[in-house]
Order: sequence, then structure tokens, then C-alpha cells
Amino acid sequence: MMEGRNDVTLVHGTIQGAGQPPNPHAWVRFDDGTVLDPVLGDRMPAEEYRTKMNAVEHVTYTADELAEHVMEHQHWGPWDD
Repeated sequence: MMEGRNDVTLVHGTIQGAGQPPNPHAWVRFDDGTVLDPVLGDRMPAEEYRTKMNAVEHVTYTADELAEHVMEHQHWGPWDD
């Protein structure tokens, strides 16, 4: 897992395709300015991801916060806190 890593942030937010409603989604933001979308399997510059996916961040979690939530709730989220 990502526990103890200081270079990553889990993002819960929405993405939106052309003509589609916002869709709840999660991605990982790295300190080097890139984003990993594990569903799409793509890693790209964060600004490109925001533009391409119409991504809007709603809440972010450090690696340690992610580990705490997963242990407490026994799932990957969202945790609605």
C-alpha cells in the first residue's frame, strides 16, 4: 500500500466525458506533477489529465490517511467524511 509515502496523494473527485454527467472517480496525484488513473492505466501531467477528463478534485488523502481509512472501513472508498 502507499502508507508512509510522502510523494503521493489519493484524490476522490469527478470526471466528465463530453455530454455526460459528472462521474465519481479516484486517481493518484504524484509530487512530480503527474497523475495516475488506475482505471485507465494512464499516467500523465496533472494539467493534461484535468483538461482531458474534466477532472474536479473533491477531497484528497495523504498515504497515511488512505491507510487509516482502508483499515477502518475495509474498502477503497469513497468514505464520505
